[in-house]
Amino acid sequence: MEKSIIVVLAYFSSFAILTGFAVLAFWTLYKRFHLSALGQTELIYVNYYLI
Repeated sequence: MEKSIIVVLAYFSSFAILTGFAVLAFWTLYKRFHLSALGQTELIYVNYYLI
């Protein structure tokens, strides 16, 4: 019973890490390609609330 709980926790933690890397990579690409399309005030607003 305890081993299955450990396996489930390991699975969810690895899934969360992979999701975090995917979101980080997507956000970096989004900022890089859509920087010119965004207004400067919008960019400051977004950075203030996400970081």
